[in-house]
Amino acid sequence: MNAKEEYISHTLDAFKELLENNGCTKADINRYYEITKYEMEHYGLSVGKKQWVTKEEASDMLEISTSTFDRIVLGGGLPRGKKVAGKKNLLWKVKDIEDCQRMMILRSGR
Repeated sequence: MNAKEEYISHTLDAFKELLENNGCTKADINRYYEITKYEMEHYGLSVGKKQWVTKEEASDMLEISTSTFDRIVLGGGLPRGKKVAGKKNLLWKVKDIEDCQRMMILRSGR
């Protein structure tokens, strides 16, 4: 593991420990999110990352069923999917799914 990967791994381990010990606040979640986001972008680790996902992929990311995903979209928790030329299914922006995931974490109080 190189120094960049070690730094990110250490940061994520520290965050995981906070979560496991119930000592994690909303401020901690935001701080670790910003650190991780910055480091991943800074080191180019997001290169090749999918920008759009299907409902099934988004549901997997959120660890919920597709029917629960549909309810979140209908309730306004996520924007409606977009029809992309040449694609059969609707697609959602990964950024929107990640934002929803953070909101779910904050609401759950973890």
